[in-house]
Amino acid sequence: MELRQNGDDDDVSGDDDDYEDCSDSDDEDMDFQDTVQVDFEARNAEDSDFHGIRKLLQQTFLKANIDLSELTNTIISQNYVGSVLKQPILSDEESDNEVDDDDTFGIVTALNMTERKDLDCIKQLKNYLYTRCAQCGPNGKQKKAQLAEILESVENQVGFLINERFINIPAQVALPCFESLIKEMEEACKKQMKYDFSHFVVISKTCKLPIAVSSKVDMRTFINAEEELILQESEMSFEFSVKSERDTCISGEWDDEEEALEPFRTVMVFKKDRFPVILEEINQLLLSNPLPGAQ
Repeated sequence: MELRQNGDDDDVSGDDDDYEDCSDSDDEDMDFQDTVQVDFEARNAEDSDFHGIRKLLQQTFLKANIDLSELTNTIISQNYVGSVLKQPILSDEESDNEVDDDDTFGIVTALNMTERKDLDCIKQLKNYLYTRCAQCGPNGKQKKAQLAEILESVENQVGFLINERFINIPAQVALPCFESLIKEMEEACKKQMKYDFSHFVVISKTCKLPIAVSSKVDMRTFINAEEELILQESEMSFEFSVKSERDTCISGEWDDEEEALEPFRTVMVFKKDRFPVILEEINQLLLSNPLPGAQ
């Protein structure tokens, strides 16, 4: 599957240092602002993607006590399900500005937390969720019990849905990746693999202005915009601050306004039958908010 996205996140402005002046006019001070087309391909994860995937997982978990190396290796070991976002390999004549082929710009996949419960990284992930849930507010213990009922039930197959990408890559890449993931899980089930999940768990990066933290009105912002639609279809959710583990922005820097935002994690659990509904809502969101220059 190939994703071709046109966006203005990579606008470049500056002096005409890289162009030869072909006129007699005094145009040296002219500023150029170009829109750069960025193409992505969704591919199966490979061993060479290890460091890129681990770096993306670090965006979510920050300083959490989770073996991200084991988690990454597990993702790569089941590369028949899920995709990593890469840039296409350029031809020789275009290779001067080629991005390192090992760069991984995003990942969408799902791990079976039920079947892989004996892995240290899954044990650590569950402990992380339980601990944070219990501390999330006055209803924390009640929510923890609800979460444990879902995660520990022998009747459930719970998938950890991973949807990570660089901060400046738009939501338009999410829909085809999710659609591909669903098809790949269906194909895996035909081969008697355990990807027929009853529930999915998502950990979403969110943030709030400090003044909104104590507000009763939900004023959180989702870094991956499409994940707000997952919240609407969730059976349960909770959030917690990671201010003490302050995010380091990958492939970009926070501006002054973003520095003032308090980072949170929003954990959402939704049932399998809500996935098609979520995808349709994402599709409607993208239709109403197309990227500039998108066809």
